[in-house]
Amino acid sequence: MTWICRALLTSLLLTLVSACGRSPLPEVCADGFTLEASGICVCENSSVCPDGFGCIEGTCRCVDDGCCPDGHRFIAGVGDELDSCVCVSDACCPPGTRYDAARDECVCASDSCCPTGYLLEVSTETCHCQDDACCPEGFRYLADSDLCECSSDGCCPENTRYDEVGRGCTCADDACCPEAHVYSAAVQACVCVGEGCCPAGFEQRPDGSCACNTDAACPAGLVCDRAENRCICTSDESCPSNSFCNQYGFCQNRQGCTRNDDCPAGFFCHREAQTCLAEGSCASNLHCGIEEHCAGARCVPGCDDSTDCRPGDVCINRRCESDRCDDNNYCPLASFCDVRSQSCGPRDPAHCRSCDFGCNFGPCLVRIIEGEEGFTFCGVPCVDEFDCPGQMACGSSYQTCEVGFGGCPPGLLCATVEVLNEGFLDFCVDPGTGQPAVIARYCTPLGSQCF
Repeated sequence: MTWICRALLTSLLLTLVSACGRSPLPEVCADGFTLEASGICVCENSSVCPDGFGCIEGTCRCVDDGCCPDGHRFIAGVGDELDSCVCVSDACCPPGTRYDAARDECVCASDSCCPTGYLLEVSTETCHCQDDACCPEGFRYLADSDLCECSSDGCCPENTRYDEVGRGCTCADDACCPEAHVYSAAVQACVCVGEGCCPAGFEQRPDGSCACNTDAACPAGLVCDRAENRCICTSDESCPSNSFCNQYGFCQNRQGCTRNDDCPAGFFCHREAQTCLAEGSCASNLHCGIEEHCAGARCVPGCDDSTDCRPGDVCINRRCESDRCDDNNYCPLASFCDVRSQSCGPRDPAHCRSCDFGCNFGPCLVRIIEGEEGFTFCGVPCVDEFDCPGQMACGSSYQTCEVGFGGCPPGLLCATVEVLNEGFLDFCVDPGTGQPAVIARYCTPLGSQCF
């Protein structure tokens, strides 16, 4: 029994081994390709490869420009180098660049390809620094020299600071001061603390600074103020040309003034030019009095325009005249200016007309003035201020209504609105904003009455 079972088991195992044997692989390669034992399809010749490719060692490989993208050229590798496609036209260059055949590379062709703070120099096709942004931290760009210059403490050597006046780094610590000197934060300089530090004609102050004690120690034209131990000027003659001796004893340049106090006696400051001018001279009509204008750098009687005249007067033929006009603003209530004669005409009967007499050109309007009782007048339509006579403006009008009964133009709603100092009133309002809607514009008196 045991032998029979063992025989059957052996037979079954043999059957299973036979069933697991490898079956032949089906043909999977395209025409012109051969299946190798490794299971890889290899080309038989170049005719089966795409355009620009050739059959090399069983593989289709790039062999000419036809396999490269547009604007590229095929370069065969030498030795260990790989074959590659390289750009040879503007189309494949990055934005802002172009292809340079002589250099065989893409070169910058606009500012967009330059770093921040740089601009393209067309003649050299290189990016040049044009702004502080391209300078190292703490530096600023100088257009005159085309260089970056130190402009902060951060770029100065140790123990020094940046001096804006001297435009350079200067000592800011005892370590860099000369012998017998220490750094003073108060004067931002090295001051003498030893004996004999001050030159002849000067004496040493308790703070270590040197002060004059004789006129001989001062520059030519200056004298020593022994009370303050400093050299001062005493007259304009002591100062260089185009300077004057100010009230503090310093020579001050006449250029750069911002107010009259910056100028010597008998002069005033021409603020636009920041220059001191002699009284009586002028550079513009603003330097002259009323009914004067600037001619030949002198103030003379007359005018160039109505701003040179007294308020309400008009400049006509270089003379200021009363009871004339340049526009309607010069005229009385409801009167128009005749621009040809520059004279105000008679009162126009249609404007500021009492509603009691009937309105011919528009509705009867109520003028509401905060804190005052309103009054009625006839409205005359307008587009802007130029349509209205003297003492009147082109104002907006609003329509009253009665909530629950309508009475508003299409698209508007009747709603109750609070009016400052007037309480609650019913107006035609814009549904979107809830505010009274402008119905039309009419010439409205600027004052509190029409009659």
